[in-house]
Amino acid sequence: MNLTIAMRVIGGFAITSTLLLFLGINSVSVLNGISESTTQVNQVSVPALDASAKLQQNFLQMSKTALLEYYATDFQIIEESIAKFETQSSEFDTDFALLTEIVSQDELLLQALPRVKNSYDAFKEKADLLSHSKERTLKLADAIATTFDDTEMAADDASVYLLDFIDLNNLSVTKPAARELAAKIESSMVSVISAVTDIKKENKKLTVAVIIKELAYTQDSINESLAELITVVGNSDVEGFDDVVEQVGILNDLLTNEVSIQKLKVDWINQRETTNRLLEETNLEISNGLAALESLAKVVKEQLAIMKTELSEDVSDGVMSNWFVMVISIILSVFIAFITVIRVTRPLAEVNRVLTIVSTGDLTTKLDDSGTDEFGILAKNCNLLIENLRNLINGIVNRSNQLATAAEETSMVVKESTIAINDQRSQVEQAATATSEMASTSESVMERANEALSDIKHADEEAEKVKLISNTNKETILRLASEIEQASGVINEVNQHSAAIGGILDVIRGVADQTNLLALNAAIEAARAGEHGRGFAVVADEVRTLASKTQQSTEEIQSMIEQLQNGSTSAVAVMNNSKEQAERCVEQSEQATVALDGITDSVHQANDMSEQIVSAAREQNQVSSEISERLESIVTIAEQTALGAEQTELSSQEVAKLAEELRQSVDQFRL
Repeated sequence: MNLTIAMRVIGGFAITSTLLLFLGINSVSVLNGISESTTQVNQVSVPALDASAKLQQNFLQMSKTALLEYYATDFQIIEESIAKFETQSSEFDTDFALLTEIVSQDELLLQALPRVKNSYDAFKEKADLLSHSKERTLKLADAIATTFDDTEMAADDASVYLLDFIDLNNLSVTKPAARELAAKIESSMVSVISAVTDIKKENKKLTVAVIIKELAYTQDSINESLAELITVVGNSDVEGFDDVVEQVGILNDLLTNEVSIQKLKVDWINQRETTNRLLEETNLEISNGLAALESLAKVVKEQLAIMKTELSEDVSDGVMSNWFVMVISIILSVFIAFITVIRVTRPLAEVNRVLTIVSTGDLTTKLDDSGTDEFGILAKNCNLLIENLRNLINGIVNRSNQLATAAEETSMVVKESTIAINDQRSQVEQAATATSEMASTSESVMERANEALSDIKHADEEAEKVKLISNTNKETILRLASEIEQASGVINEVNQHSAAIGGILDVIRGVADQTNLLALNAAIEAARAGEHGRGFAVVADEVRTLASKTQQSTEEIQSMIEQLQNGSTSAVAVMNNSKEQAERCVEQSEQATVALDGITDSVHQANDMSEQIVSAAREQNQVSSEISERLESIVTIAEQTALGAEQTELSSQEVAKLAEELRQSVDQFRL
């Protein structure tokens, strides 16, 4: 079976890929095992270990709380400890339920849980009993303290009543026997107080029993002495005796009822013993619970260690199997690569050898193309390439000979074309010279037309300015005429006011004349009065003098007004004359404006004609320029054509030279 290079390469890659796939599958299998073990550790062993540690912590806290209840000294501490214990118990139950759920799939761990549960239940039961027993112990202690206070007070009151009874009745004189009995009872009261005090303080059971017996003996002695005292006193009305009997009766009731200090103390001692016993039992259950929890933690740790060992073994097995597959893969890959390289490099070396011979010009050597693989096809293609090169070189030899002949013929044609192009260029240069002269003449005409057009435009502008000045003068003269007319009206008004002032002066003059006459008459009358009218005569002289001055001033004003009226009349005449002159100036300005309009129209027509001349000259100049440019372009093209013909001739010679060199180069090949 003949294998091609592609089949060999594909086979090598297929084998390598298969090994890599096997390696990947093995790695995935190992990783799955590791993942399962890790999941078991993370989801069971580690959480179980944490939960068991938390259970131990909660159990120790509950143990501490139970011990605090035992050593509590008041009810508040007991209540706080009980509430705290209930909270811790609830947390323990929650953690235990969580642990049960975690290890639900692990039989070994499940087997360790009942012992923990039983130990916990027993401990909780003992702890509850201990707290209740401690609570009752404290209640009994409070009752003992209360009863002690009542009993002590009753005995003390009885002692006081007895002393008062002795002193008030002077029993030492009247009834010595009664005094002796009362003193004995009073002394017994002191013994009662001492006994109840000892009962309160003493905690030993035997000692308390002895004290209770002594107290009973003292109580009997008190009752006997009281009976004798009652006999001695009899039915006589003795002051304070009834109080003594009553108070002793109260004391007897306190010492003999169900809540007497003796019975309370005995109950307290018994309850304390029960509490101590419960404490020992609780401590035992604590030890059992801790041992059960420790056993659970040990089992969890053992399971965790086993899982870790299994995980390590899985990792080691996976690493070893991966190394084995990797080594086999490397060996097979190296072998396949070596075989493939040998199968490729040897045919390539033969191809390179033949191509090296061909590169020296020897086209007679061929490759062995009998193979059926890619290199057999490559050998056939190389042989075909060599054969095509041989045919190509033969063709190049034939074409180079033909090219040399064609190059010589082209050189002859180019020489004849160069002569014809030079003649054409000479004729075109003459036409270009004539066209340039015509363009120069057109430019001169256009310059003269532009100058005439510029002058006409200047004249048009000046005519417009004159027309504008004429219109301005007309408007100014019209405004002047209007102002003159207004001034004439004002002067007429001044003349009229002057006439009115003259009438007023006539009145003033008449008043002055009358004042002068009155002053004269007053002077005459003063002269007639003699010495008595002298002062009046002086006043009359002053009035006459003022009247004369007034008349003189009036005449001066009259003269000035007449001069003003004469001037106003002259001014009115001048104003009217100026108005007429202004009206004539306006008429002449209008005539000048009409004439300027005619001049402006003529200038505009001349301007339009000049612009047409300039436009025609510009168009002629442009056409001449275009003709000149076209002729110059023709000359340039002719020059370029001549240059191209020369270059073509040189190229033909170069082609002939290259054809010869090509023929010489081809001669180097062996065909």
